[in-house]
Amino acid sequence: MFQPSKIKKPGVARRFFTKENNLLHMRLSSKKIALYCLGFLLAYPTWSQTLATKVDVEHFSVEQGLSDRSVNFMTKDNQGFLWIATDNGLNRFDGYTFLQYDCRPRSKHKIRYNRVYAVLPDRTGNLLIGYDYPQNGALDRLTPLTGSATKFSFAPGTGFPGAYHSFFQASDGALYFLVLKKDHASIFAFEEKTQQFLQVFDATHPGIDYNCYAAFLKAADGTFWIAYNWDDRGPFLVHGDAAGQTLRWYTGVDFSLPSGSGGNHVALTEVANGDIWCTLQPHGVYVIDATDRAVIKRHPQLPPEGYYFAKDEKGNLLAYQTEPADPAKGAYLLLANGQLANYSWLFEHQELVGTVFSDDFTAGLLAATGDGFNSYQLRPERFKTFLGKDLGVAPYGISTRGMAKSGKDKLLIATERDGLFELDLKTNAVTRVGDRLPQLALLNKIQYPRNLLSQGDSIIWIPCMEGVVKYTPAQNTLMVYKTGFKEVSAITFGKDGKLWMALRDNRLAQLNTVSGDMTVYQNKDGRQPLENSQPSCLLTGRDGTIWIGTAVSGLIKVSPDSGESQHFTANPGDPAGFNSNHITCIQEDAGGLLWVGTMESGLHVFDPVKGKVVAIYSRESGLRNNSIVGLLPDNKGNYWVSTFNGLSYFDTTLKTFRNYTTADGLSHNEFNRHSCFFDKDYNRFYFGGMNGINAFDQKDPQPAINDAPLLITELLYAGGKDSMIVQNEGIVNGASLTLAPGSRFLHLSLALGTYYNPGGNQFSYKIEGLDKDWNYLGANRDLRIDYLPAGTYILHLRGADNRGNW
Repeated sequence: MFQPSKIKKPGVARRFFTKENNLLHMRLSSKKIALYCLGFLLAYPTWSQTLATKVDVEHFSVEQGLSDRSVNFMTKDNQGFLWIATDNGLNRFDGYTFLQYDCRPRSKHKIRYNRVYAVLPDRTGNLLIGYDYPQNGALDRLTPLTGSATKFSFAPGTGFPGAYHSFFQASDGALYFLVLKKDHASIFAFEEKTQQFLQVFDATHPGIDYNCYAAFLKAADGTFWIAYNWDDRGPFLVHGDAAGQTLRWYTGVDFSLPSGSGGNHVALTEVANGDIWCTLQPHGVYVIDATDRAVIKRHPQLPPEGYYFAKDEKGNLLAYQTEPADPAKGAYLLLANGQLANYSWLFEHQELVGTVFSDDFTAGLLAATGDGFNSYQLRPERFKTFLGKDLGVAPYGISTRGMAKSGKDKLLIATERDGLFELDLKTNAVTRVGDRLPQLALLNKIQYPRNLLSQGDSIIWIPCMEGVVKYTPAQNTLMVYKTGFKEVSAITFGKDGKLWMALRDNRLAQLNTVSGDMTVYQNKDGRQPLENSQPSCLLTGRDGTIWIGTAVSGLIKVSPDSGESQHFTANPGDPAGFNSNHITCIQEDAGGLLWVGTMESGLHVFDPVKGKVVAIYSRESGLRNNSIVGLLPDNKGNYWVSTFNGLSYFDTTLKTFRNYTTADGLSHNEFNRHSCFFDKDYNRFYFGGMNGINAFDQKDPQPAINDAPLLITELLYAGGKDSMIVQNEGIVNGASLTLAPGSRFLHLSLALGTYYNPGGNQFSYKIEGLDKDWNYLGANRDLRIDYLPAGTYILHLRGADNRGNW
């Protein structure tokens, strides 16, 4: 439910609007700050604590193109555009630009008055615009696709029999209006098909007039509620049934308030369990019990102040004060599951809280400030982070590399410059391994280790600059095996039980872990398979094949049984070859296919039997970034992919990606090679990078699905006689356009209905009949098409949000 547009100004009629199940997405501005806050959940009626949440805040006002600083109402239409009502016109917002509707004589997008107090979508997709002028109010019905408006009047004798006071939108989208006249309060339903207003309820009470403070709603059971709050008469509440009959009157006595203890604000809402909440300023929120309507109690957790109510489409309810006397007690969120969260911290830097709007308060919201509006995006802690820190202006923190289990309940973490740490999986405590005993001090000094490797449950092998270190945690012992060559790039255990090592000097070596003997491997022809290849990763296939990813020579296959090796390198002329010779990680799936991560060229799927690349996935496919540094499969055969710019989850059946960034709680967007691990004991993934490691369970995090619509906000094309046609409305999926011969120019401005950080949105297009693959536009939202050959075409468009979710 959506409550008052803003605080009442002197000389302005008390006209309030409510709306159930608000729809929206967040968005943008040039002014951006980040907050790091701690929220507290309280189960109603008990309290509980939630994890810390990071918040991004962006501010919008006239400097960004908004028509006025005074924002009265916000909503979203069924196309996905955001509509903002102000004291100086109506604004359509696409995340990038504001399209203004006003009453100026030369306005291309005209409405009747400039002082717009509210705007609501009806069930047919049209918008009802409520004006604060003239005194009795006015209403227009705007069709967003055409920009045309149907005028309604509430003037006496031409509209309602009384003064139009406010309107309310129920959860099913139906619109209702409250009309006040002397000693009467009537509720009218708006019928979209006939465009008529039908009276559904009337309450009679001495003293009712247009100037009283009032609120109303239609409950889920079809009954109606109207509340009043007079300064000198106290509160009154009436409950009526769906047939229009009055069921019960409540007075100040029912609220346990003495006579004459009224206030100057009232609001109503229905919560998920059917209780009716009624706020009476300054007395607080009263709860009318759903099971016994005769029981009214003041809410025990909400301080005695006046609150406004707003609901999102998920059934969460925000109760907030516009100017809280105590900023620490100014806003509370009732979750659909019955928990109550203190949201006061969210508005600590915002002195005035006007109209509030969101599709999901747990993800973010928009709030009017008196100077435009703020966009808040809450970044839930979907990931547990270890060794990470608040970087501020620093580019990175502790850079992590390999990980391995050191016992069932301990995880060993290697870092580039800070030695090795141990994470206690029971307590989440992180300690430096070398601090425990003097004989382990070396583990604090190892620099640039690579992929740690467990041997059974008792030994961990650590590649480093001089060779490999054998660490036995149970015995607290270390043994160093020096290679005599350059540092070890990667290690794997072969089918023969030996430790295979790829060395930085382009040699492949084997260590007998029992005898300690070390040999350099050669093919049967005496040649070194890694010659001039710069090896980066190793994998032992199920058949014993050693697969080696290199930085310059692509993928190398070493067959120990035959003593032969084979190179698979990039070839620009080979459509079944690799797009890059720089390979960073390899995984083998249940069918024997190799999933190969590359630097700057995306994810490749290689068939060893055919010796061909059978699929390539990149940013154009939805991958977060083309530089891949880690691959781990889940229990469904899908893959988690760490990159240089976020974490991706690839559904191998649907061929789709879901992406996660610091906006989802990651400690950093840049991950490192070898820094990924799956713990089968705890069923948990770990991915590390430039600021510690990020952990999440197999079932988490929740999918980051992008269901925002793609919008075309403007068409520009050639008209007759050297004219250009600009079209801002009526551009929908399936629309047709004819371009004249000789002037086949078309320009489209694209947007995505996410309204948060649109600068990070991405777009691509494909012209059916001309293009086989998608043409990637990146963050460029302007698409220009010149000189199409004569014919009929279908233009396909798609967009991805700032996290890369297409």
